[in-house]
Amino acid sequence: MFNFGDSPSTSGLDQANSWSQSGSGMGLQSLKAGSLLETDTFSRTQARSADYSSIDTRAISSSITTESNGITANQSVQAGGYYSGLTADPFYRRLGQISGNLTVNSTSSLAATYSFFMEMGSLRATLSGLSANADIRLVRDSDGDEFASVGEAIVYSTNASTNNEYISLDGLGRGLYYLQVWTHSAATPFRLNLNVTEGTRDFESESNNSLETADTIDGNYTINLSGDRFFRGALNSTTDTVDYWRFKVDSPSQFKATLSGLSSDANLELLDAGGRPLFSSNQPGVFVDIVQSYRLDTGTYFLKITKAGAGTTPYNLDAIAVPYTWSSDTNLGITVKRVRALDDFDLIGQADFNVGIHATDPTYGYPINKWSGVLDNTDDRSLSLRLSGEDMGYSFYNRYVPFTLKVYDRDGASSNDYADLSPIAGVRDLELTYDAMLDRIYDSTGRYYGKANQDITVQGNGDADRAAITFNVAYRPTLI
Repeated sequence: MFNFGDSPSTSGLDQANSWSQSGSGMGLQSLKAGSLLETDTFSRTQARSADYSSIDTRAISSSITTESNGITANQSVQAGGYYSGLTADPFYRRLGQISGNLTVNSTSSLAATYSFFMEMGSLRATLSGLSANADIRLVRDSDGDEFASVGEAIVYSTNASTNNEYISLDGLGRGLYYLQVWTHSAATPFRLNLNVTEGTRDFESESNNSLETADTIDGNYTINLSGDRFFRGALNSTTDTVDYWRFKVDSPSQFKATLSGLSSDANLELLDAGGRPLFSSNQPGVFVDIVQSYRLDTGTYFLKITKAGAGTTPYNLDAIAVPYTWSSDTNLGITVKRVRALDDFDLIGQADFNVGIHATDPTYGYPINKWSGVLDNTDDRSLSLRLSGEDMGYSFYNRYVPFTLKVYDRDGASSNDYADLSPIAGVRDLELTYDAMLDRIYDSTGRYYGKANQDITVQGNGDADRAAITFNVAYRPTLI
């Protein structure tokens, strides 16, 4: 889950700052080795209590629209791109919680990063007053590591030359965002205006009744779904029975969409780029519909809302995508819980089973094997043999996780009896693949065995001495 209650770590610049406050003005001075003395002036024209002041103890809630009341900084930093380390930008500033207008003025800059908190609503950002080419981007730091990982940038504005840059988004989720500025070659003054209107959802545009005319959450393929977005629309049973919304994710992400606010029945589907259904929810009446994927691949998707039955209904559509980053943990693991003989493996006594889980490292191709060791003289044994994703070399980057389960009865070095675990004729071992995007476990014939996080029991079809095996594929991302 997102956690907005923790304060970002203090940057090196902040540690060098000394603060003074007089009336409604607040002054900051900082002196760094090899740099100019910087003076930032904050003018507060509107006070507003912030429930999340722990995010920024110097939170500003302002409606500042004039050049003289803005934030002025003399800045010098090497050009070359956005800072990936968000708070590592030497000219990182925390703007606190914004509601209404806030204007930031810089007399000369090559790069800058500004963090701010907003309630759910609309954001308008304008960069103007340029003397050299500059761009802006909006980032949602989903994992809170203060680093702009792949998939966390929501949108860029990259107009040519000294033309103004614009970002306009409706229905942005409540949270902490970063707005970054960078120039292509030369320092430039700029004026950055941020406007937040709270409580507004993005409303559908008709006609959005087909894949080709879908409403574009992705802004014509330019806006990445990172964090949560909120939308609304309406359906009826005669002339407007279906709505489509298109979105994209720029890196593997967890995803969840919720359909609510209904006055009569409607259903929700998640489709791939070709319009093929991946997940659907068909709750009766006005109950909430939810579609969810542990892991969407990078790419384009559609949400389809269909009117079910008679009547007219408004709806609220909430969508959230959280990109996996290096700090993400999928908690992937394969565990064998039980093995049971279905035929007589030994003429005298019971079986001496040895149970194995086998995989192949996806990067280097070497085999990974884990055995239980011999379980002496038992035809039915509970155990907890686990091979973790870390053991196998798998991470959130891997949609497909192939693995094999094996069992043999030890009768001696040259005469071990391998158990038949597979329902496929002519196949002894249980060879399976877990698809993290579709949350399904299947074999080479496409046979479906179950989902992650549930105990699954499979038995052989009789090609040899049969056994039944119970296993569980754990996949429990904790981002949403």
